[in-house]
Amino acid sequence: MAYYGFINENLKKEVKGDREGHIIFNYQRESDMVRLKELLKAEEKITVEFSEDWYPAQSILYNIKDRKTHLAGARQYVTAKILEVLEEKYPQLKEYEGSKNLEIFKQGDLELYSKKSNSLYGLKELEEMLSTEDIHIDRIHLIIRSIGSPLLFNAIAMLLSDETPFSISVYASESCFPLYDPDSIENKWLTETYSYTIFNKGQAAELSYRYRTSQKQKKKKKNQKGNNEEV
Repeated sequence: MAYYGFINENLKKEVKGDREGHIIFNYQRESDMVRLKELLKAEEKITVEFSEDWYPAQSILYNIKDRKTHLAGARQYVTAKILEVLEEKYPQLKEYEGSKNLEIFKQGDLELYSKKSNSLYGLKELEEMLSTEDIHIDRIHLIIRSIGSPLLFNAIAMLLSDETPFSISVYASESCFPLYDPDSIENKWLTETYSYTIFNKGQAAELSYRYRTSQKQKKKKKNQKGNNEEV
């Protein structure tokens, strides 16, 4: 059996477990993040790692005056990163050439991005590709090491939706997940909008408000059904 050192037991348990839904690991130790990569590889999990190539992309987006486009651009970058990994596992996705869009971000060229931005894939297009190709993915693991970028975390937050065709597990050494849903006009709290389980450092799991509420409703309906059957 492989040895992963003194890795956070929550991490180890969740990677090997079968918990449903989206999972967030905040403020994880850097040493655990290194061992986590080895564990995910050993378990043959679909893993996307965000690293230094985010910074040229961030530079491009922050140099665009219209702030409304920043989030959409960040989601294009996230989509390209995910497709870079998925294309290796599902060769039929290569025909969309989505991972090639990553090169546009890596160059950090604002003029080039401005010319190409309207043709780059976003997260919705990613979902459509998976549906068209009849690809079913249980979970994608996202590793974010030493990146404290609110824009990147805002972009990833959209994946916490119930509509996302796969669950995500996010592991972050420096978390900047938004308190508020970046897409909410009413400034709803993220915990109100999305259902997810969150671990802060080495602490026990906590459910988002929406997740807790939905669990209570399911339990209530189950109890009501049981009572009706007894009558």
